[in-house]
Amino acid sequence: MFHNLKTAMEREAVTINDLAVTLTAHRNTIQNKLNGTYAWTYYEVRLIHSIHFPHYEMAWLFKRFPKAS
Repeated sequence: MFHNLKTAMEREAVTINDLAVTLTAHRNTIQNKLNGTYAWTYYEVRLIHSIHFPHYEMAWLFKRFPKAS
């Protein structure tokens, strides 16, 4: 789970659809990546960071937290 990225998305009013458009991916794919089901590629991380969240630390944004059981 990427809680920090979700928090930043809420703060900055960036939606899953916004990320999907940025990455030219389906919104379900983005949802799965946010939930930790699929992995982010380095390219995706860099693109999301540079376009939507340049004022956040990349390591903080993409810190992965274990899924709650």
